[in-house]
Amino acid sequence: MTNVKTKGAQTKSVVPLDDGQVTLATVGGKGANLAKLARAGFPVPDGFLVTTAAYQTFVTTNHIDDAIRGALQGIQMDDPAALARASAQIRQAFRAGVVPDELTLALWEAYENLDQSPVAVRSSATAEDLPEMSFAGQQDTYLNIVGDDALLEAVVNCWGSLWTARAIGYRSRNSIDHGEVALAVVVQTMVQSEASGVLFTANPLTGNRTETVIDATFGLGEALVSGQVEPDHYIVESNTGRIVQKTLGAKALTIRSQTGGGTITQQVDAANQQALPDAVIRAVTALGQQVAALYGTPQDIEWGWAEDKLYLLQARPITSLYPLPQATFPEPIQVYFSFGAIQGMLDPMTPLGQDAIQIVFAGGARLFDFAYTLETQSLLLAAGERLWVRTTAVLRNRVGRQGVRKVLGVIEPSIGQAVDSLLAEAAFAAGGPPQPATLRHMVSFVGTLLPTLVRTVRDPDAQRQAVQDLVETRLAQAQAQMAAATTLAHIPQLKFDQITV
Repeated sequence: MTNVKTKGAQTKSVVPLDDGQVTLATVGGKGANLAKLARAGFPVPDGFLVTTAAYQTFVTTNHIDDAIRGALQGIQMDDPAALARASAQIRQAFRAGVVPDELTLALWEAYENLDQSPVAVRSSATAEDLPEMSFAGQQDTYLNIVGDDALLEAVVNCWGSLWTARAIGYRSRNSIDHGEVALAVVVQTMVQSEASGVLFTANPLTGNRTETVIDATFGLGEALVSGQVEPDHYIVESNTGRIVQKTLGAKALTIRSQTGGGTITQQVDAANQQALPDAVIRAVTALGQQVAALYGTPQDIEWGWAEDKLYLLQARPITSLYPLPQATFPEPIQVYFSFGAIQGMLDPMTPLGQDAIQIVFAGGARLFDFAYTLETQSLLLAAGERLWVRTTAVLRNRVGRQGVRKVLGVIEPSIGQAVDSLLAEAAFAAGGPPQPATLRHMVSFVGTLLPTLVRTVRDPDAQRQAVQDLVETRLAQAQAQMAAATTLAHIPQLKFDQITV
């Protein structure tokens, strides 16, 4: 059943946390991310990685493949009860398995290098923390594990958690082959957090990439990630560190480590206490931006704060953000309108459809004396298989913003309302007059169009016929050139400014 192959020479059962040879296939998503952070010098707790090779050895030695096949055979993947029964059978097979002596010794030796201090044991699946999917919370984590035997039990339980009912169902719905996944385990020195939480380096609700969102609570982060506590909620300007919103949560319980291993949940009265001082909020924000810069994409980060030091416990891509157009402009804030929403086309557009409309806009820009092509035009950009109209420059001048508000109020009132709120922000509140270059283009456009308007008013029928004759002439010329073309490079491109009469 399980046939994942580890790539390269990395087939060791246990490797250091900062091992430079680890991959997604050998240590899973969480393990690979933590290894990258550790190598980059970020404050990641010490530890080691139990690779997927160890998982494969355990499964093969104990013939657990047979148990997996038997439990999954013929079940309905949309039946929660059936998934729960299958999961229970598989996980029981893991609990009944025996860890080979060589693997046991490797685990205990690595644990000895951590001075057998309390550790956190976390699952790290090969289908996890991916840019396009979120597998968060599907596998198990065990906190404050103390002692050799407890460590061994926690590792086996993590392996078995690859087969929770939720994980089986999620993989099935997303067409992920069960036989193509495996599970590694991350073992790290336990951070006895005074406060902990999660951080998003972009606002996951609004999509604003300039804001950092932090949820924080007292004690270990398990209370927060499991949804047991209402945390403090902070919104911070990422570049300046200015805290723009601070909402204190009830924080009615806290989870802390207890002597001898395990955790204890306690009721507390902390609704009026701020989980993080302002200085630490800014420090967490800055640390998050450094992590996002390392990966080149917004990150969802778990962190802990203990003894006046911040620790990174996990980092993964934020999968819920809508993609941005792949273009850069000097203005830090850009405004785009959905071309599809204005046109009533809400479905994704094919690449050919996107190119065709962009070519039309590039050709139309020639009427205003802009020498744009499909590749160089910056008015209509693609993101999320849809087209977006960039209106930043128009909204920055008084004439343009008034025109946009009036037009949108007619064709798409909801976007018009959004523009009204946007124009109240400082970045757009002080709109200036049109730029000289814009006025020059407008004069050129009017000068080009005015003679045609005069001729049309004088003799509309003749002008209509002239346009029709010119279009037919251009098409005939294009057809002749296409018939004579021997390569794609020789096929002519229709210039939209050439059919203006």
